Amino acid sequence: MKTYPVASIDLAALQHNLKLIKQLAPNSQVISVIKANAYGHGHIEVAQALDNSDAFAVARLSEALELRQAGIKHKIVLLEGVTTAEEIQTAADYDLSLVFHHQTQIKLLEQTKLVKPLSFCWLMIETGMHRLGFDISDVDEILTRLETNEAIAGKIGLMSHFANADLVDDQRNQQQMAMILAVTEDDHSISMANSAAILSFPASHQQWLRPGLMLYGVSPFDDKTATDLGLKPVMQLTSVITSIQQLSKGDQVGYGGDWTASESKTVGIVSIGYGD
Repeated sequence: MKTYPVASIDLAALQHNLKLIKQLAPNSQVISVIKANAYGHGHIEVAQALDNSDAFAVARLSEALELRQAGIKHKIVLLEGVTTAEEIQTAADYDLSLVFHHQTQIKLLEQTKLVKPLSFCWLMIETGMHRLGFDISDVDEILTRLETNEAIAGKIGLMSHFANADLVDDQRNQQQMAMILAVTEDDHSISMANSAAILSFPASHQQWLRPGLMLYGVSPFDDKTATDLGLKPVMQLTSVITSIQQLSKGDQVGYGGDWTASESKTVGIVSIGYGD
């Protein structure tokens, strides 16, 4: 017996989109964002299909551990970082990379003894998103504390996040880019470009990209479709119609009457809901 709805995942489309990203930014490396179960596409299967990625990024430690247990060997970056000494130890044991975005995380690291140091770690800098990250004025001090700590191996990368990259030519994008460049030394890598910036702001590409939406064939722009951008949709969602209703002009449908029939219409009810 078939169950509905069904999400069909086209792994070839996923690989096509990664190839396009690499063509758009041939001098940059790619951290493929597969957080939240790869945006609902299945993080283990997606990671296996995106083997040509240079690294992966997830939000939480639990996601990274599942990838390691599935045999994924790539660098894995924890975008939220960690919050306890136990989590720092686990990250080191499983060769996971941390993003540091708050003073408490720095203090926690300084209080934790690691046999195996962390590598490929990142410092999140606040440049305009006002969500996570250190103030520009604190960057030099934090970098010194991290890079002189025996728990860290290698250079710390500098990371920030565009707030308005989906608004092409918005001056705030240039302002954010200028801020992170102003604190960057030659030997520190930058990761700034999300999907919208990869597509529209070449100066943001720098050493490391962080594509999310476009990997899955989704346009980040209101005025352009995925097809316009050369992307292929990775997911197709299908279900069944379980009921057909005849409506009269003025009939309201759903909670709060969110939709009103402008004329007599035939409406199909699809089997899909919160649980899906």
